[in-house]
Amino acid sequence: MVIFFAYWRNEITQTKKHANRRKCVQMIIKRWFGRVQERICVFRFAAFCFLFFFLYYFYTRKCDSIATYVMHIYIYIYLPFPLFFYLFCIFIELVKKRSQMVKANYIRAGRLVRIIRGPRQDRVGVVVDIIDGNRVLVENPADKKMWRHVQNLKNVEPLKFSVELSRNCSTRTLKNVLAEKKILEKYAATKSARRIAAKRAFARSTDFERYQLRVAKRSRAFWTRKVFDENDKKKPVSWHKVALKKLQKNAKKVDSKPAAKKRIEKARAARKAKAAAGKK
Repeated sequence: MVIFFAYWRNEITQTKKHANRRKCVQMIIKRWFGRVQERICVFRFAAFCFLFFFLYYFYTRKCDSIATYVMHIYIYIYLPFPLFFYLFCIFIELVKKRSQMVKANYIRAGRLVRIIRGPRQDRVGVVVDIIDGNRVLVENPADKKMWRHVQNLKNVEPLKFSVELSRNCSTRTLKNVLAEKKILEKYAATKSARRIAAKRAFARSTDFERYQLRVAKRSRAFWTRKVFDENDKKKPVSWHKVALKKLQKNAKKVDSKPAAKKRIEKARAARKAKAAAGKK
């Protein structure tokens, strides 16, 4: 009870800015009972652990009297149980925080970033220094348009690549580290970098180059379809050929029966008689 009232007093002091007492109490209740399902799961697990320890102690210990039995339960189960329960709650919170963490590519000196908007859009650079909570210093010696300049943190996307650099290092040091670690080559091999390079090349191409690309795509589609059809005739791969093969196989099984053979011969005779009657 003392712990509960201490917690309640702490909540009251935190929400002291609310003049309305009813609103303050509603805010406390919402903060404490907001995640009812998760708390129910935790309490169920705690009750299960308590029952397990109780039964284990009951079957393993032999007590002389009821007083000794109750005293042992109080010492070995009741007293350390809150500590175990508190450690279990801490473990659950850590697991939840770790699962909620999506990206760990923090901004620091040496982090490779991509420019999102502006005249340097889709260009990459390395964070050389952090000016404040909103701006960083970015540079890329391999790109002529990415000299050392200031970028807003809302305009950069931190990538998974980074190098070890001291803050505000020289351009020569940065160039040597990038050449040694080959970070730019590793980034150029990623899917996003290839997609950006293709988009940039398509934007810079002329009308004749776009025409050549269109003709090449058509030619590739034609020869791919031709080779696929040839292989499909030898060994059915397409869904309609596979379905036709199964249908023919089932029809062959059915037609091999004597009754089916009689029906087929009867149908052929009727067809021939109808054709002869039409000629007359």
